[in-house]
Amino acid sequence: MRDTCSRFRSRLADAAEGNTNVELAEHLGQCTVCSQIISEYKTIFATASGLWESAPLESIQLAKALMPETRRVLFAKRLSVGAAATARGPQEEFQVLVGGEDISMRLMATPTTEGWSIRGKVPNADWIVYAENAVQMPDGRFEFTVPTLEDSSFDVLGEDTILQVPALSQLMTYDSD
Repeated sequence: MRDTCSRFRSRLADAAEGNTNVELAEHLGQCTVCSQIISEYKTIFATASGLWESAPLESIQLAKALMPETRRVLFAKRLSVGAAATARGPQEEFQVLVGGEDISMRLMATPTTEGWSIRGKVPNADWIVYAENAVQMPDGRFEFTVPTLEDSSFDVLGEDTILQVPALSQLMTYDSD
């Protein structure tokens, strides 16, 4: 490459894409070496542009079907508990706030003749509660009954998150501080 060519070396790739000025255009008209380099750049760019085509929709769907679903799994911890629950223990109705990272839910536990009624509301209405005999309303409120607080563990499934809530008996004895 000649000395005059070195002045234009950093602008040759831009020139291959059509970005040039008068001075560079004059140089290219006289220099076969720089013109050849630009020709090679154009070939490379043309080849590379063909590599960025989207795959057919059927191929994308097939690939997604083969990949395992990824979800973040959070293990709920007690964030706070109502004063009545700590003072009297879990013999009467009590509330507990549970969560993990950026998700929280307030749960209400009420003694019944069958055991305990657990009620709450999922963080988002499209989340699903996985607990035996759970009834979930369209607005995200849910309720289920368990024989004992030891049987009250459940999962809440969101689009990309699973919140695993341990038994309320564990949350009442666990010191979150």
